[in-house]
Amino acid sequence: MLLKARIITPEKTVFEGEVTAIQSINDTGSFSILPQHTNFISIIKDQITLFPKDQPPQVITLDSGVIYHHYDTVEAYIGIKESPELAPAVAEALAPLKPESS
Repeated sequence: MLLKARIITPEKTVFEGEVTAIQSINDTGSFSILPQHTNFISIIKDQITLFPKDQPPQVITLDSGVIYHHYDTVEAYIGIKESPELAPAVAEALAPLKPESS
């Protein structure tokens, strides 16, 4: 079984696809979401890690966000933290939005 995941910033969707698991952090600590997990909503911080099937994990660094899980569909609404740890896919998605250096 897989989860359907969508990660959204105020500017755009930075990830949409199927994953085997998702990990993140809230005020009580680190947690994981697996298929058939109970439905819930939580405020998240620091990072979210996606585990796409047959691909390496993707870590997205963030300041804060909200994650919502409902019947194997997960959506996370996040503000991205500018840092060198950004996953390549996120950095590529945000590239058109960054001002050019002079």
